[in-house]
Amino acid sequence: MVQRITTPRGRFLVLNELPLFDSELQYARGRVGESVAKGGRGRDFWISGRTLKMIDNYRESTRREAVYRAQREGRYAAITSMKVVDRVDNRRIVHYRDDDGRPGSVPLDNLDWKDRLGFFVDGDNGLEPWMLWLSEAGLPLPYRTWEAVFSTANARCHGLGVDIRCHPHMLRHSFALRMLVALIYAHDRRMGITADERREFRHLFGDPWVLVQTMLGHANLATTRDCYLEPVSGLQVELFLNSDPADDSLIGDLVARVAQLSPRIQDSEVPR
Repeated sequence: MVQRITTPRGRFLVLNELPLFDSELQYARGRVGESVAKGGRGRDFWISGRTLKMIDNYRESTRREAVYRAQREGRYAAITSMKVVDRVDNRRIVHYRDDDGRPGSVPLDNLDWKDRLGFFVDGDNGLEPWMLWLSEAGLPLPYRTWEAVFSTANARCHGLGVDIRCHPHMLRHSFALRMLVALIYAHDRRMGITADERREFRHLFGDPWVLVQTMLGHANLATTRDCYLEPVSGLQVELFLNSDPADDSLIGDLVARVAQLSPRIQDSEVPR
């Protein structure tokens, strides 16, 4: 699950916010709603095709089993106040009906994580939660529950002798680092352009730091530089700028090195 939610605010996604898989694209683009985004500023996010496949597997296995179990045990039928989503239009307006069947509408950007808990959709076997991530009981995971999810996973790893610990905010640091390294690498090595052309590109589209700032939703670039990405400040960028531009493993190697230097970043893989 950790791999699947490295995108900031991914814990609050509803099914309609999950990008569609496109085999021709390495990354798909989605949109984080304003009311669940940091600072209340909605923004785009990118998610890899591999991660989308993992999420699809989760939906078809673990999530579906939890939904079926909740339906059989009458958990959804016992909920006294819910809204059933009919559709989300191209203006990101959610059209729904309430308990009495009365129609209503609300901008998706206006729904915070608490609002999202009360929305359901018509599934294959009846109503199911609109939120993507569910508990074993088939109910949406409230915001604070994620801390318990990670604590349980950490305890399980410790019991198995696996030396790894992680918490939700650590994923944010890890996401920021990986995106920064990938963007710098793309700008300076893989685009095959001159120094003047790189300066023009950055003038038009922004410095990698600015792009990461946008992805994280920071109002101030100094926050991105000084707080979240401090672990990379002492690295010698030429270690990867002057290496083989065809070596795609370089990004992973650099991320692994920084992760070793900072306890706030997680790059470990649990042995299978």
